[in-house]
Amino acid sequence: LALLALTLAGRIHDALDRAAGRELAEQLNGATARVNAYVDENTQVLRSLAVLPQVVAMDGAAQTPMLRAVAGVRTDLSLLHVTDTGARDIARSDGKPMGEFPDRAWFTDVVKGKEVAFQTMISRATGKPSLAISTRVVEGNEIVGVIQATMGLAKVAAAVNTVRVGKEGYAWLVDDQDKVMAHPDAGKVSEQAAAGDHPLVARARAGDSTVVR
Repeated sequence: LALLALTLAGRIHDALDRAAGRELAEQLNGATARVNAYVDENTQVLRSLAVLPQVVAMDGAAQTPMLRAVAGVRTDLSLLHVTDTGARDIARSDGKPMGEFPDRAWFTDVVKGKEVAFQTMISRATGKPSLAISTRVVEGNEIVGVIQATMGLAKVAAAVNTVRVGKEGYAWLVDDQDKVMAHPDAGKVSEQAAAGDHPLVARARAGDSTVVR
């Protein structure tokens, strides 16, 4: 889903001794594991919902109380909803008017064949940076709808922010499309800044597991 890059002000990679390098790698690996576990947990919740009878039946009236109940327990999910294959809501957990989402990658990727899709986005429901997780609703061999969860990024940011080196080192996170998901400068997340051209991201994509500047 995402990768970590560390910005280390005023230092270069060669200045790190082996012990510091190992510590940094452990911190990065630990933060990555926490982020992945958090996303995987919510993905499994969504997969479980997708096979429930009232979801497969595309019965909006029956889905709504179930979605609200799950959202009430999973407070990190600001929205759970089900759309038909035309990207139109049939049920939502937040009580807001039904929407249409033909332009969202979480919808288009699933109807084109992805089993699970992710999209870093500004939520239309909350106006906040979020991660969308979606999966298909299948009856027989036919996709009949898409179920999607909008996940806040607070826990993701908290995991990333645990990575510190000295007084000025910090970590930041980008998704698989190189959009910034977590950064000490919250504006970069709100802007949905693309970081694909950043040299740290390029090095990490090339396989460097401990990237510093």
